[in-house]
Amino acid sequence: MKFTLSWLKEHLETGASPEEIANTLTSLGLEVEKMENRAKDLEPFIIAEILAAEKHPAADKLQLCKVNTGKEILQIVCGAANARSGLKVVLAPVGSIIPANDMQIKAAKIRGVESNGMLCSSEELALPGNSEGIIELAGDAPVGKKFAEYAELNDTVFEIAITPNRGDSLGVRGIARDLAAKGLGKLKPLKTTEIRGKFSSPIKVSIENNTLCPLFVGRYFKNVKNYESPEWLKKRLISIGLKPISALVDITNFICHDLSRPLHVYDAKKLRGNIHVREISAPDNFRALDDKTYNLAAKTLVIADDSAPVALAGVMGGKDSGCDFNTTEVFLETAIFDSAAVAKTGRQTMINFDSRYRFERGLDHNFARMGAEIASRMILEICGGEASVLEITGTEKNPSKKISFDMQKVKELGGVTIEDKKIISIFEALGFTVKKARNGLEVSIPSWRNDISNSADLVEEILRVNGYETIPTVPLPVVTTRISEPSSLSHMRHTLAARGMLEVVTFSFMSSEEAKNFTSTSKKMTLLNPISSDLDFMRPSIIPNLLEAAKRNIARDYLNLALFEVGPQFSDSTQQMVAAGARVGENHKKNIYQDSRFVDFFDVKADVLALLPENIDRTTLEILPDAPKYYHPGKSAVLKSGKNILAVFGELHPAVLAKMKIDPPVAAFEIYLENLPMKKPTGKPNYQPSNFQAVERDFAFIFDDKALWGDVKKAVKAVDKEMIEEVWLFDKYTGKGIADGKKSLAFLVKLQPKDHTLEMPEIEAISQKIIGAVTKLGGQLRS
Repeated sequence: MKFTLSWLKEHLETGASPEEIANTLTSLGLEVEKMENRAKDLEPFIIAEILAAEKHPAADKLQLCKVNTGKEILQIVCGAANARSGLKVVLAPVGSIIPANDMQIKAAKIRGVESNGMLCSSEELALPGNSEGIIELAGDAPVGKKFAEYAELNDTVFEIAITPNRGDSLGVRGIARDLAAKGLGKLKPLKTTEIRGKFSSPIKVSIENNTLCPLFVGRYFKNVKNYESPEWLKKRLISIGLKPISALVDITNFICHDLSRPLHVYDAKKLRGNIHVREISAPDNFRALDDKTYNLAAKTLVIADDSAPVALAGVMGGKDSGCDFNTTEVFLETAIFDSAAVAKTGRQTMINFDSRYRFERGLDHNFARMGAEIASRMILEICGGEASVLEITGTEKNPSKKISFDMQKVKELGGVTIEDKKIISIFEALGFTVKKARNGLEVSIPSWRNDISNSADLVEEILRVNGYETIPTVPLPVVTTRISEPSSLSHMRHTLAARGMLEVVTFSFMSSEEAKNFTSTSKKMTLLNPISSDLDFMRPSIIPNLLEAAKRNIARDYLNLALFEVGPQFSDSTQQMVAAGARVGENHKKNIYQDSRFVDFFDVKADVLALLPENIDRTTLEILPDAPKYYHPGKSAVLKSGKNILAVFGELHPAVLAKMKIDPPVAAFEIYLENLPMKKPTGKPNYQPSNFQAVERDFAFIFDDKALWGDVKKAVKAVDKEMIEEVWLFDKYTGKGIADGKKSLAFLVKLQPKDHTLEMPEIEAISQKIIGAVTKLGGQLRS
């Protein structure tokens, strides 16, 4: 947001210096990013008059000008086509430096003719305006006067940063109001004389959706003359870097920056019928004022006449209905549009002008009518003509929001004691209406403060106006407790790093196209406002982001990688913390001690087991198939404890790697941290070995090839959980002597009695139970 000191003084009666104003604005939360006085750069430049302009004797495109500076007559060679006798111009004398390129002007001969200075264009002085020729000043511009003083460019220009909640500060008056509340001056009354319409508007307005456009105030003007703006208005706009266009357009730009009230003017003769605020039903094309054609999606909010859209609501008007110097009849638009709808159109079209910037941050609903009246007065004063009665559609007034406020909240939340009288005076200075109530105050929020919604917001207003520097500094208490042990997440990170993996931090979103390889894409997971078109989907897994990181490294010839990340991944209804890792390529570089090999299932299985907390009962763990489809179906597994899925791991599906254009094999794991008992145990139970002899028995069964060892182990353990201490698979065999589609599994069962030595009948009985349990699973005891 830019404004000048003289512009500010149109609203604020103050004698404060620019430095005082800048410091006060920053203390109010309106941070001054830049403060400059252009008079320093423009000091040497003066107003001069061309007395005569003749063709250069040695160059067709150059002119030889006699220029009056007020003190002397200079000869200057000029290449501008608009240089002519009688024109008032801006002269750069010998020795001056051009702001646009830091070139120093020297006396020189140009094509054999002496030249003593330079006649300047807007571009050379770093000013907005037509750069095709030299600056043309008004005929009454005083020769010899400093150009900066004449153009009011010796004014201090402030540029402040506006936080998204302070839409009221996107106008000079809103800034003046804050400074007045701080005590840096007195806010001047706003001229709000209403214009009496002389006829009914021939253009009527309809609104299709009152939520998207709750209010539209229009007015018709006839017999207007759209000249260049008067000098004062052009100077105002130029001072903040805007280019004057025409009186009608300049008026809307001025009010937008002066009062934070965006407006738009249509050439009424170019409109076909009435005005309709609606969403378009199908994709359409739109030619905007910047002479570019935009592709609009269905449901884009537009202002249309009876035939087609004539403006993008709150964003930009249309080329075909814009005002020019031939405009004689005008329709003025002053409306309130839904912030989200304006933002949606702006993002889609990538148009980011002053109007959109203000609508997105919220406008004063109750100022729409007054904004139309102020604009009407300026149009009639500058362009003449006659105005219609206001055409008002929608709800004109929004009821004031009221908040019950306990003044003790200032001390509780802000840490500073402020007298009740001062609290009330600050509220009133900011435009709040205050009434005393039983439990404190009833505060009515002004219509321009859309950001105030609760007591904490009111406390913030009191603190920033009273001064954050008044909040006492309180030292933090000295911490004497010993440093605690690292958290479980930190422990996991250290463990993975110790296993040779590198930690990465990636976005929590990814491309929806790539997401199709890992989940079924859902609208609930699609971002409405992505930071990039290829990051438009909440990641259903961290693995694809690790693969993208791996791809970037592989492209730079880093082929063997081990990456991990600890962070959230998302589904339609949940978010869960996951520790994910991916090993790519070979397990290590070739060396004289051992050969390298491609990473596989067992590498990531070891990673998972290394990360399991100590307090997990490992005897309850099961390794089963049915990993997600992006894993290799025959080389992946799910780690479960009861019904709880702790992790999935294995090699990734070759088809997924092919789609992501990754050649080396990849083994990956995902550990679901919220399913783990993360708290470490405070101690281990005492080890109490049995005093009685353990017994080991081997068994061999023939199974169908699809039988799972995890099911067999679970069935054996269930025979006698107290007696059976361990079940261990030591052989798997297929081939000669085993039928096709069958396999032989041999395993050891360790029996450990606790209170007596086992005798043969007991051993035999348990063995028979084991045989019976495995037989029920389809196993056939080998002879």
